[in-house]
Amino acid sequence: MIARFFIVLALLFFPGNLVAADTFGFWESGQKYGVNPGLLEAISAIESNHNQQAINQNISKEKNKLMSTDYTHMQINDLWWKKKVDEIDSRLWAAMLHCPKTATEVGAWIVSQYIARYGNTWHAVAAYNTGRSINLDDCLSVYDSYRKRHEYTTKQLAKAQQRVERGRAYARKIFLYMRNRGYIQTATPIPDLLKISKKTTLAKALPMRKTINTAQYRRPGTWRLIND
Repeated sequence: MIARFFIVLALLFFPGNLVAADTFGFWESGQKYGVNPGLLEAISAIESNHNQQAINQNISKEKNKLMSTDYTHMQINDLWWKKKVDEIDSRLWAAMLHCPKTATEVGAWIVSQYIARYGNTWHAVAAYNTGRSINLDDCLSVYDSYRKRHEYTTKQLAKAQQRVERGRAYARKIFLYMRNRGYIQTATPIPDLLKISKKTTLAKALPMRKTINTAQYRRPGTWRLIND
């Protein structure tokens, strides 16, 4: 009877999403890396529906070759480990495969890297999924010929445009999830990501300055969509 009373009490004072947040450590990791915990929760939901066992292999159709693999509920690409081996503790990487909270921590670190690169914008959110911002020039910059002479083939342009569209769609999903969960004010309109073109500067594109509902996490202070 006493145990049942405390269970009911917990459900009354700690909403379901807070329980999920505690399970995955969204708050702790967000606080550590200066990333909104609601954004981390949204990434986990959109990437894998909070499935810690989720594994996705990225296979090149042209080369018929495995290019990389995404792991855990945060769908962390193993290229991060290969490129950033000096910055990510090997024990942390191994632990994240079995521990949702550790996976969240690695994911939060990655988000913070994109924020440092693209600023406090939706570009940083899109980049978590696509590896690049929603800026056509940025997506084209992966090609050596474009970096050197700003020239590209029709095929390269088509691929870059596909990446831009994928990034826009991903950012929309994240935005809608956060708005539906109350992390963004309900009156906030959906960002018109279609207006982002190759002429849009990263610094001015869709600054993320909307406040969120922090009562969901029962913590003091006001988080921003991505913390400054």
